[in-house]
Amino acid sequence: MTLNEIVKKLATIRKGTYTKVMYKTTKELKNGTKLEKTTDTTIRFVEYGHIKGIKVKHQPNPNEQWLPNGLIYNENKNAYYLQMATINNANKKAKVVYKVNDKIVDKETYNQYDKPNPNKEPLVVFRKNINDIISLG
Repeated sequence: MTLNEIVKKLATIRKGTYTKVMYKTTKELKNGTKLEKTTDTTIRFVEYGHIKGIKVKHQPNPNEQWLPNGLIYNENKNAYYLQMATINNANKKAKVVYKVNDKIVDKETYNQYDKPNPNKEPLVVFRKNINDIISLG
């Protein structure tokens, strides 16, 4: 999606409501193997920093500007990001398609190429570059 498409879509989405999003994560290994994960899931757009009792884990990045529509602009990378929050709902599981060199594979095969790092804490809030967003809403 383009920046204009995302800005228009964000204007129609209320903060905190469940929203569908599809995004991709790509990686190219040193041996030339191309990995791609496409995730179709439900998220929420929220800003936790202003809520009483919430402690922000990391120091604010001086290179980032929070825009009114929910986008984050990083001056050093000259890139826009969306900050999204995962939801804990058994009925709304993420659907993930794994690809190795443009061929669809199962998760175990994908993990042979890209070993997952076990998280000590569950992922709650994450950011994606808007260039990786396929669809929103």
